[in-house]
Amino acid sequence: MNKHFPIPVSFLQACCVVLSLGLGAFAADRPNVLFIAIDDLNHSVGALGGHPKAYTPNIDRPAERGVLFTNAHCAAPGCNPSRTAILTGLFPTTTGVYVNHDDWRVMSSVRDTLTLPEAFRKQGYRSVGAGKIYHAHTIHPDGFAGFHDPTSWDAYFPSCNRQLPDESTPDSFPANENPGYYNGFFDWSSLDIDDDAMGDGQVVQWASEQLTESHEQPLFLAVGIYRPHIPWYTPKDYFDNYPPEKITLPEDTKEDLQDLPQAGRDMTRQGWHQWVTDHDHWEDAVQAYLASATFADAMVGRLLAAFDASPMRDNTIIVLWSDHGYHLGHKQHWEKFALWEQTTRVPLIISGPNIPQGARRQTSVSLVDLYPTLAELCQLRPPTKLDGESLVPFLKDPKATAERVALITHGRNNHAVRSQHWRYIHYADGAEELYDHRQDSQERHNLANHPEHADIIVQHRTHLPKAQAPDEGYRKKKSTPKKSGEQWAIVSLKGNQQLALHALDDSLGTLTLRSKTDTNGKPASIAVAPNGRNVYVALHTSNVIASYCLEDDATLTLLNESLIGHAASYVQVHPNGRYLVSSYYGSGKAALHQIREDGSLEHKAVQFLDVASHAHAAVWDHQGHHAFVPHTRPNTITQVRFDPQSERLLPSPNAQLEREANSGPRHLWFHPHCDVAYSSDEQGCSITSYHFDPRRSTLTKAETQSSLPPEGYAGEKKSTSDIEVHPSGRFVYIANRGHNSLAAFAIDPSDRTKLTLISHASTEAVPRSFNIAPNGKFIVAAGQQTGKLAVYRIQENGSLEHTSTLDAGKSPAWVQIVSKPADSN
Repeated sequence: MNKHFPIPVSFLQACCVVLSLGLGAFAADRPNVLFIAIDDLNHSVGALGGHPKAYTPNIDRPAERGVLFTNAHCAAPGCNPSRTAILTGLFPTTTGVYVNHDDWRVMSSVRDTLTLPEAFRKQGYRSVGAGKIYHAHTIHPDGFAGFHDPTSWDAYFPSCNRQLPDESTPDSFPANENPGYYNGFFDWSSLDIDDDAMGDGQVVQWASEQLTESHEQPLFLAVGIYRPHIPWYTPKDYFDNYPPEKITLPEDTKEDLQDLPQAGRDMTRQGWHQWVTDHDHWEDAVQAYLASATFADAMVGRLLAAFDASPMRDNTIIVLWSDHGYHLGHKQHWEKFALWEQTTRVPLIISGPNIPQGARRQTSVSLVDLYPTLAELCQLRPPTKLDGESLVPFLKDPKATAERVALITHGRNNHAVRSQHWRYIHYADGAEELYDHRQDSQERHNLANHPEHADIIVQHRTHLPKAQAPDEGYRKKKSTPKKSGEQWAIVSLKGNQQLALHALDDSLGTLTLRSKTDTNGKPASIAVAPNGRNVYVALHTSNVIASYCLEDDATLTLLNESLIGHAASYVQVHPNGRYLVSSYYGSGKAALHQIREDGSLEHKAVQFLDVASHAHAAVWDHQGHHAFVPHTRPNTITQVRFDPQSERLLPSPNAQLEREANSGPRHLWFHPHCDVAYSSDEQGCSITSYHFDPRRSTLTKAETQSSLPPEGYAGEKKSTSDIEVHPSGRFVYIANRGHNSLAAFAIDPSDRTKLTLISHASTEAVPRSFNIAPNGKFIVAAGQQTGKLAVYRIQENGSLEHTSTLDAGKSPAWVQIVSKPADSN
């Protein structure tokens, strides 16, 4: 084995403290929580013996120093329904979240539920996270954000609006030349890179820094490790640990399907398995999975090593879990999405002070039990309705036993009931399976039709849910799929004193007017909250910031108007959706506003802060820890720190970044995946990149280059305005307001401060503002002088192709594109 597996020492010592579990002791000093989620890790860990070759020392050691639940199961064998169940404490049959594309954030049955991280945040904890906690993936570009909930967190890496950082990939895709399974992402390859280059390496590095810092509040730190989720791209050292010729495969299972009902056979991916075996890839695939599992174990080791050196080590509960298991050819099936043992049994370890060491619990438990367990351990007030049961009795008493079952659901009306010795499966069509784990741990023999086990089946049927939430979200997407183009562009029309809302067709690249809303003054800058429903508009001539609700029928309903007393130039919502920052060009101020639960603004600003004259924009960093205000005339950028406890903007130790004369920084935009920012320089007609140091609250200029065409420019007024980074992080665009063009730059992936000019696209006169669609396919730019909106398709290389132009109205000043609320189809 190699050098990648550090085993922390003090962590083990901390977990060895064996006292009676007196929860009252936590009243004065509530425990921190380190919440470690590993994606797609089945019971192939040494402590559970799921695979004889699995090497997972960093997971195994805390299992010997805490409580290992050897019969723990997910609530659903899919990332989204499983994680939603864990974080809400509710079964899929309660929430209606049955499959991966059910967005829990907009489903009426669950969207207002107090989630676990939100409960910690609202009840005195600092809630921070990194990586995949809610459902997310790298299969499609929008999967990096997933079903994230920014309101649950005080800080998140890589940002409060995105869960996964960029990932390392091989040169060819798919590397295993598969015929398109998961669009080619059922793939594997060894990479000649260090651990730190992996997305998980970045996540663990950031999380480790949180552990080493001192915190005034108890800390809830959630860390999501993405491997061994596909694609299995992992540093070469980990592949080398598992030579293919020494790989142990599941037994040949061709006959294993014969006693299954058709509903069970329908869940298998026999086509995948046929391709794997026909191309002699079975050993390769298992090697790649085990390599990825051991890589995930190494990430756990790094995290626990940081914990070992942290001030938190003596008062922290550590919970380690995986969202579901994984088939590797068992029953000719791959991945999850089935109801057998291989895909529902998971590692679950709870350790920390006052918790017995080296204990093993064989009772069936569910991951949905984690919410009430942590609520009891940390003295939280949980929601009145939780489906899980606290596991604290198993942590208090080493001899505790109980007759419990774990319920697993895969799609409505398909359930498995796992008791201590039996697995019973009931399908929607009434078909059944039954396995006796005392004699058949591999579930080879379906006993459902054996008369001698009729009483066992009747007993297990009593644990099937009596009521089940409808699967409306699933049926809706199946019967009325979302049309291409369901994104909305909100445009402020200063000359008409209106807000116009247009549907953007992301197939044709056209705009269709859906509604107009009169405003009490000339609207300028627009900001949309992370929930996609609350909209904030600076009414420039009436010294007001207005708040609206974006309705399903494509209209805006006014919530209230907050009288500011100054003409706001720019507004932006904090990543957690609870605050808004605004800047004031004429008065040289910045202001902080509080957003109410209903999305309206408090009538008065929480704070006004004198910054400097010509305060043009106001921008939050990824985490919302800092705000930045560029000043076009003093050629500076003001940097302030946000303190959520006092709800104040505080002076930064390095309050001003001085730019060179006649640069005129106007707008600022942060890279979505790293600590780099870019500004448009109004007077310099240029684009500038910066390194951002979040610890010191500083921006450091990296390089500046012209945003104008290299030759042939004959305009009189040279001026830039808006700037924005593509959601992929590959490109940055800047509006040349005087030259009437949009410039596209490629961002160097190895050094994101370095830019290369790609092309220019002509625009309508005076492009004051533009916005990139959330899916990254189109840009909509406002021509303030002509009153027209122009739409551009973003090509694969980042260049722009004009697709349509629309007469919008008088003086369109600002464009903001928002995805149509997902529950409105």
